[in-house]
Amino acid sequence: MPTITATSQRRAIRSAQAAQTMREAKPLAYQGQRSNDPATTTRGSSVAYLASRIRRDHPDIAKRVEAGEFYSIRAAAIAAGIVRTRV
Repeated sequence: MPTITATSQRRAIRSAQAAQTMREAKPLAYQGQRSNDPATTTRGSSVAYLASRIRRDHPDIAKRVEAGEFYSIRAAAIAAGIVRTRV
């Protein structure tokens, strides 16, 4: 029986947290649409904004986050092309 390491436990916890964040993400207004809700019109790099944007623009990646494939919302945003890594 394989031994579960501390690293794999942390990744499992982070994946579960990312999936929970994705499920709680508020919908964002599409570009050009008007919205009075400030939570749906802000921009930035917060986890809530990235999760909402992934849900809106990349529903396939949002499903993969909920399935636990990504260990963070940022990793999913990088895969979606929303966040670029610095070299």
